[in-house]
Amino acid sequence: MQRTRILLVLCTGLIIASLLLWWKLADKEAPQQQTSKTLVFPHLSEQLDKVKHITVRHGNEQFAIQEKHDAWVIEQRNQYPVDLNAVRQVLYGMAELVKQQAKTTNPVYFTQLGLHDISPSNTITTQYILQDANQKPIASLLIGNTKSVDEDTGLSWFYVREPQHAQSWLVSGLLPVYQKPGDWFSAPLITISYQQTTKLSLQQPGKKAVILAKDTSNKAAFKLVSADNSKLISPLILENLVKTLARLKAVDVLSKDQLSFANKKIIKAQLVSSNGLTIDYQILRNASKYYVKLSAKASANTDILQKQISELNNKLAPWVFEINEFDFKQLQQDHKDFLK
Repeated sequence: MQRTRILLVLCTGLIIASLLLWWKLADKEAPQQQTSKTLVFPHLSEQLDKVKHITVRHGNEQFAIQEKHDAWVIEQRNQYPVDLNAVRQVLYGMAELVKQQAKTTNPVYFTQLGLHDISPSNTITTQYILQDANQKPIASLLIGNTKSVDEDTGLSWFYVREPQHAQSWLVSGLLPVYQKPGDWFSAPLITISYQQTTKLSLQQPGKKAVILAKDTSNKAAFKLVSADNSKLISPLILENLVKTLARLKAVDVLSKDQLSFANKKIIKAQLVSSNGLTIDYQILRNASKYYVKLSAKASANTDILQKQISELNNKLAPWVFEINEFDFKQLQQDHKDFLK
């Protein structure tokens, strides 16, 4: 009887082990089920060269990006040029969107996905309309809520719907959502690295000027001129000021004739680079918005530098740039604001 039990246990164990081994081998050898790659716009990649016009709608904002003479400009901003990389990202992003799951066709639930119709009260949905040279639509897409983002690949999963169709989709792709004109601008307005900067001055109306210079004992850091630097709130406050001016970004733009700086309280700033490039800033608060004018000049007379200055002034001089409130407050600091 004891022997029979032992044999029974051994046989049962062998059967279980065999089943487990078979399951492992079957799992290893079985082909993985592939989800067919269905694009939202299956033929758009073949038509991208025909796209000459992109209309953007979001809330109460509507503007158009248009190709002109091998550049792309914003029509509603006096033909201000935009970043070509932003245009490419949107065009290829739309062409490569992959459908992952069909969602609702019931308009009642569009709000939950961020896919309701564009209106001033709708602060979520963004619409891209791609058009040809005659502004005939090639593709149009409503973009709603983001479900998730893969941090490793940057791939986003989000909800979309073609305006002419009720079917909504969960899709994946690398489509950026640029809702405002400033999102399409090249950033920053100028590029001077922190390491290249040798001097900065900042003058508030009627107040003591802030002057920063590279510390002779530590070329990687700045010091506040005419001040006891042991009383600095933090060395980082100087670094942040330099980086704000050196990498200032516009959120919107006006032509220089649309806003006068005359007879107004202007903050003046200057940034000097190690190669002799000097950038002058005039900064103005107008109502609830903040603006800056920039110009370039040189302390050295070299052909390379003069060419750089000419290119910068051609780019900057015709415009007044709107900046964000955070950057303006960085530039509104007085000498005493840096000390304990």
